[in-house]
Formats: sequence, C-alpha cells, structure tokens
Amino acid sequence: MSLNDEGLTLEQLDKNVKQRLAQDHFHNIIEAIQWASYNGRREITVHDWTPDECQMLVEIGLDVDDVGDGLWIHWPEQQK
Repeated sequence: MSLNDEGLTLEQLDKNVKQRLAQDHFHNIIEAIQWASYNGRREITVHDWTPDECQMLVEIGLDVDDVGDGLWIHWPEQQK
C-alpha cells in the first residue's frame, strides 16, 4: 500500500493534508474549551487561530474577541 493509492496529484494530496491539519487544530481548540469548562472556567485564550476557526466558534454560539496577541473565547455559565 502506498500513500497515493487513489492516484491523487501532489496538489490534491497537499490540499487534503492541509485540510486535515486544520480540522485537527480546530478539534484541539474545542477540546481545550471542553476541558476548561469541565474545570469551572468560562474562558480561554488561544494564540494560534485562523479567521475560519473564529467564525466557526461564533457559529456554535461562543463569544470571541481578538485581544491582539490571541483570541479570547468565552461562554456563559452553564445552568445546573
């Protein structure tokens, strides 16, 4: 089995790898939010983010602010 059994071009492979890395990065941000929330926090600051990730966070209902050196992500306290 080779890395390119599907006959993809180098450009397609590169695009697929970059897309997967972006998905993994966004997943890591979501995990950090979940961990912070689990530990009673209502905010985190992410220093490595993209505008697309920022938009996706807004779309799922989180509040975000660009604070110059990072993205401040915050959310309301959960009702018990």
